[in-house]
Amino acid sequence: SNPHPTPTKTTPKYKKLLTHTLETITARTCTPLHAHLTNLGVPYIQFSFRWFNCLLVREFSPPTTCRLWDTCLSEADSGFSTFLAYVAASMLARFKGEICAMDDVGDALMRLQDLGTKGWGEEDVKVLVGEAFVLKTLFEGSKAHLEG
Repeated sequence: SNPHPTPTKTTPKYKKLLTHTLETITARTCTPLHAHLTNLGVPYIQFSFRWFNCLLVREFSPPTTCRLWDTCLSEADSGFSTFLAYVAASMLARFKGEICAMDDVGDALMRLQDLGTKGWGEEDVKVLVGEAFVLKTLFEGSKAHLEG
């Protein structure tokens, strides 16, 4: 089996929507990172597809994944269908300095596919979820912020 899932014509629309939401949030809240990824030619779908396809299971340890999923499940009206994009945007923001320092598209993609979050503890995920909730509060109240 392919260790790095890639999108196809049959990719569910919700995964494409999550990727679009992630890209839009990043463009608005972390402009230098978004500009850098764009200049390198890194399409968001290239790294975020795995994140969303696997519901971030491959990015965190089992206990921290459970903590993250618990939060997603408690976000009744957005949960996995939207909140995950805010979590991903918070992850990108956390590593923006390191990613922006990379000049090679291959290096950037490799780093984005392995951010080193497997070793994070519950406190790290708690902070990440808090940052995601702030983003959700800022953007979800005004859908116009998420439109092109």
